Amino acid sequence: SGSVIASSIINAGPAFLDLAKRVKDKTYKGEVSLYGMDKDAIDFAINPKMMDKVPAPLQKELEDLKANIKAGKVVVPKIEF
Repeated sequence: SGSVIASSIINAGPAFLDLAKRVKDKTYKGEVSLYGMDKDAIDFAINPKMMDKVPAPLQKELEDLKANIKAGKVVVPKIEF
């Protein structure tokens, strides 16, 4: 249909800021660091132009799920590479 109803969003800022801080503090160890919703590096958003296509109860459920992920009540599987 050519329309995106919702999307995950990657915000690299928190990872870069943390990396810069660790390099500056000389605590960086050259390791893989995973950043998710709990560190505001990942988000999920409904396309504002498609909001009327998503029922209000589902919108609330998605917001509740995001809050529970950030609070650590829901654990999202992470793939380490």
